[in-house]
Amino acid sequence: MWGWFIDRLLGRKGSVVLGGLLMAAGQFSLAFDASFLLALLLLILGAGLLRGNLAPQLGELYAKTDRRRDTAFQIYGSSVNIGAFFAPLITGALGQAYGWHFAFAFAGFGMLIGVTIYLAGRRDLPPEPERGPQAIAAPLEKNDLRILGYLIAFVPIASTFWVAQSQVWNTYNIWVRDHVDLTFGHWTMPIPWLQSLDGIGPFLFLPAILALWHWQRARGREPNEFTKMAIGCFIFGAGTMLLAAGSLQAGTSGRASLLWSLGFHLISNIGWLFFSPIATAFVTRAAPRSVNATMLGVYYLSIFIGSVVSGRLGGLYESLTAAQFWMLHAAIVTGGGVLILLLGAAMRPTLRQAESVIPPTLVLSSDAA
Repeated sequence: MWGWFIDRLLGRKGSVVLGGLLMAAGQFSLAFDASFLLALLLLILGAGLLRGNLAPQLGELYAKTDRRRDTAFQIYGSSVNIGAFFAPLITGALGQAYGWHFAFAFAGFGMLIGVTIYLAGRRDLPPEPERGPQAIAAPLEKNDLRILGYLIAFVPIASTFWVAQSQVWNTYNIWVRDHVDLTFGHWTMPIPWLQSLDGIGPFLFLPAILALWHWQRARGREPNEFTKMAIGCFIFGAGTMLLAAGSLQAGTSGRASLLWSLGFHLISNIGWLFFSPIATAFVTRAAPRSVNATMLGVYYLSIFIGSVVSGRLGGLYESLTAAQFWMLHAAIVTGGGVLILLLGAAMRPTLRQAESVIPPTLVLSSDAA
């Protein structure tokens, strides 16, 4: 509701700027112990405005039928991940050398730089509809309501992917600690080093995935969004099965080769590229413009649901064998892929009808990068 009100009052561009400023203020507040709770509030409010409006703006650069939308969201998602890879390394080093108060203040200045870059480029963004208290949103047609129903149904289906993915930050750490050989002579590799692969992995694999889709597009064989997301679920499920195989391979020694974990991160990150950016692109393409950012926020509930369910399933780690635990997650994410294909089969006629009546919006020229 907070994001919807600010979006109506300031528009998406204003909401992004306000979100960035709130997050900067949150980082500066973290530099002081007394303002810790205030800092968390500012970061939560700022992230909601920032994340809920950047993706819809990116989506509006392309027509709903433009297949380059998927590529754009791939680049967007991978760029966010590369930032997530380097940011902890930089702030962690600063925190260790100069203290965490300095590190948080440094992050605040980083947010201000980001806001400045956004302001410099906002003239290239699509024009916004009329806003303000007097603005009246376009009424939703019957077909729009059907689309909203499908998008709401997509939330629990998408959460199956995030159930498996969230375990990377949960029980996976315990599994690595207990079942993976991390020793190299007298040195033991820190477990978080494996998790850092999820920050840089999508960025490294992005060129190959984009080249594949370009090759398929040139031959008229590029999969649609539903197929891509389903493939992502299937690939992630295959990667999770490597953890089950590693648990079985450990045998009586109790320690599996590090290659099983490396293989998991390799395959799962490819699955992430097929699913996560495409899911965001799908929601921003399908949702009616008047509620586009709102429905993106609704979609983000799938990440929350997946994280909650993942945490609950983590309790089964003590009652199931490690192999059974990971096979369960592989089955969940693979089942989600099947449900996405079924949803796509049901939803595509409704989407085609919507695309046939929506007038073209401002988009990049056909020869734009």
